Amino acid sequence: EGEGKHESGVSGVSWEQYGRRWFANIWINGHQFGKYFSASVHGYKDALQRAKECREELEKMKAAGRTDIEKIKAELDKKFPSPVQGRGRQKRKKKRRRVRCRELQ
Repeated sequence: EGEGKHESGVSGVSWEQYGRRWFANIWINGHQFGKYFSASVHGYKDALQRAKECREELEKMKAAGRTDIEKIKAELDKKFPSPVQGRGRQKRKKKRRRVRCRELQ
């Protein structure tokens, strides 16, 4: 979308400008937990919708007394799979640039 305010209208769903993604988050036992949804992968509106649905799921889990973060993560990954899973923040190899020097005539 254009520049300006990115408002979800849902508590716990916010826009991260740097990564161009929506973040659904909640606090569980004093720890912030959440999941990102990239606008470049899902499209702006679909990423927002997924973040809203994820937040709703997180609220249900918290209300049910769920506290095991690893199990919650696994369930969310199944329900909201990432299409580019496993790539993460890998270091990119730098390509060596060959520099050619010309002799002066």
